[in-house]
Amino acid sequence: MNKETFYDLLKSKTGSKTFCILPWIHFATRPNGDMRLCCSANASGAGHDHTVGLVKNEKGIPANFGNSKPLEAWNSQYMKDVRLTMLEGKIPTSCSKCISEEDQGVVSKRLWETYTWMNDGIDLEELVRQTEQDGTVPDKLTYLDLRLGHTCNLKCVMCSPHDSSRWVQDHEKLLKKTTIPIIAEQMSWDSQTFNNVWYENPDFWDQINSQIPNLKQVYFAGGEPLMIKEHKKFLQEIIKQGISHHLKVLKDAGMVSRARESRENFYSLLGDEPIGRLKLLIEQSEIACS
Repeated sequence: MNKETFYDLLKSKTGSKTFCILPWIHFATRPNGDMRLCCSANASGAGHDHTVGLVKNEKGIPANFGNSKPLEAWNSQYMKDVRLTMLEGKIPTSCSKCISEEDQGVVSKRLWETYTWMNDGIDLEELVRQTEQDGTVPDKLTYLDLRLGHTCNLKCVMCSPHDSSRWVQDHEKLLKKTTIPIIAEQMSWDSQTFNNVWYENPDFWDQINSQIPNLKQVYFAGGEPLMIKEHKKFLQEIIKQGISHHLKVLKDAGMVSRARESRENFYSLLGDEPIGRLKLLIEQSEIACS
């Protein structure tokens, strides 16, 4: 299916060619606990405004799950405005990266996520019908993208202190040598404001655990998920609630220096419980990720 044909399909099902399924089914965190529309939306401001794509409260402050509840942010004014903007056939500022990619002939995250979830049985017309006039949608999450802090045993070249605790020391050295302002801005990181314990907030897990029966996919990245005890607790809760057989779990897991131990611990956790579709994205190279 080419791009224009898919646009026409979106128009016929939702009334809008700019529709993206993610604001209706998807919930994403950054490692510091900020909520974002998706990882691509958060990159739409690269080079100028790094808060683009972050879900903000009425004061313009990013919703952070160290002190905010997930379902309050899910139907915040910000999220409602994004949904209504899409249904009006307009492009939310947070979504400019996908639209730019599509203009260049790239299959954007918006296109492949929407197409994939349609094929997986999500009814776009029903999503639109369930949307209230103010943009509110049911408190029903289908797909979680969880980055539970930045604790990690690797410092891969594509990461930063935002994503790996191992980068902190080198980051301080590199920043002192950086003379280009835009690079320095993109590399900025403040240990005083970075929240690396937000995921210990019980209010967050109370609401997320209540959504487990609705889930079809969970993506974990980090930091290193297998080094964070809340990751293990969440998987245990999924198994306890008995929905693991139809859940897809995607994990970016390094497991380089402790590969055997990490794998054994992970599979021991699963035991005889089936996971519908399990994909471990394992970094094998100790040279690239030292």
